[in-house]
Amino acid sequence: MSAIPIPCALSRLSVAVVCSTSLMALAQNPIPAGVIKPPAPATVPVNVPTKEPKPKVIYRPDPDTEEKLTAAETENRKLRSQLAQQRAQTLAEKTKADKATEDADTAKAALAKATAPKPLPAPAPAPAPPAVAAAPIAPTPPLAAAANTRPAGAIGRYDARPDSWAMVNGSYELALKVVNGKTIWAPAMMPIPATGPQGFMMGSPAGEAGQSSNEKQHKVLINYPFSMSKTEVTFAQWGECAADGGCKDNPKPSDSGYGAATRPVINVSWHHAQQYVEWLNTKTGFVQIQKVGDKEKNIHPYRYRLPTEAEWEYAARAGNTGPFGFKNNANISPSLARYDWSVSHLNSQTRAWEKSTVPVGSYDSNAWGLHDMHGNVWEWVQDCYEPDYAKTQGFQDGSAHQADDPACPYRVQRGGSWNSNPQSLRSADRFRVTPTFPISSVGFRLARMLAP
Repeated sequence: MSAIPIPCALSRLSVAVVCSTSLMALAQNPIPAGVIKPPAPATVPVNVPTKEPKPKVIYRPDPDTEEKLTAAETENRKLRSQLAQQRAQTLAEKTKADKATEDADTAKAALAKATAPKPLPAPAPAPAPPAVAAAPIAPTPPLAAAANTRPAGAIGRYDARPDSWAMVNGSYELALKVVNGKTIWAPAMMPIPATGPQGFMMGSPAGEAGQSSNEKQHKVLINYPFSMSKTEVTFAQWGECAADGGCKDNPKPSDSGYGAATRPVINVSWHHAQQYVEWLNTKTGFVQIQKVGDKEKNIHPYRYRLPTEAEWEYAARAGNTGPFGFKNNANISPSLARYDWSVSHLNSQTRAWEKSTVPVGSYDSNAWGLHDMHGNVWEWVQDCYEPDYAKTQGFQDGSAHQADDPACPYRVQRGGSWNSNPQSLRSADRFRVTPTFPISSVGFRLARMLAP
């Protein structure tokens, strides 16, 4: 589904337009061709007083300012990377020096032992004192025990430190730190199997209700297992990043009055999401910098990242070939996801629309244990938007299209949100948005590679 890069969401096939843009702003900024315009307002009788809508301020970043911010961010990342390399080099040199000192001390001790005179016979031992009962050994705290348990049934090798993984509430989690006796965990991840040689069909088949021209069906081979976060990243998890010095460009995103805590973090741009990913990788040690030209890139094989567009759709379907990836339902309904319930899809049930997000995991997961892949909030993925699947290799092998291109004008969002028509929640539906725009209906989730 195509859209324009403004901080709003237009619901297709619906007379409702949920948008922060005022009537005045719409008049000044006409909607481009190809996008469905909102219906004209109903005629108001002369004798009925009306209230003029209050104009709302629309965030429109100045291109020069945005370019400067992007350049500054790039320079800051470069400086941080250089500092990390210097620290690593200093540590390596210190380790080498300590090892040389230790070897010299060992050789010296061995020489002294070899040349020392034989000791005189030891005197007879004194009588042993009465035995004293040993103090009881304190039990291992439950969290400490969990932190040293490799998850049962894990697919392949999770990382180089399997002792740091724990099975918590049925998912695999990684302990970040302990604060005031409380263990802070990274987002819970669920294992996703490789497709196998048969691949999976990405896009929508001809005739699927609500499909767009950018959903041409084709085969994709994802020949590697990976993991995806069980839910969207929450406000609480974002707060851990901000409190620890990460997510500096947007430490306190607005919850738009919907609530925070365990609800999905919103009003974060694609670039903001990348800052969270960078912080989480630094916190967990999944950093391996490679310099390409004048740029640096984290190439750690098990690093956290945004999912690719193909990975997202494959995980959302969870083996389902229909328009939605629910376990036992071919169609959508208000009991399965958060969206604009007032709109029906193929005679689906309707009810009064509740215009807000809900806490993550409020609805049943799909067959692979992932919650809210349909609705609640749109989710950023790594790819730069390309309307034609056939033009890119990423749509054949699961990789991201122009993953790190700073000139990419639009990044892709998937899954639909609380203010979307039900057809926008289909597994194949695609949405494009300028990567600098934070929106109240957009969040993100994470992915990580797993060793085969």
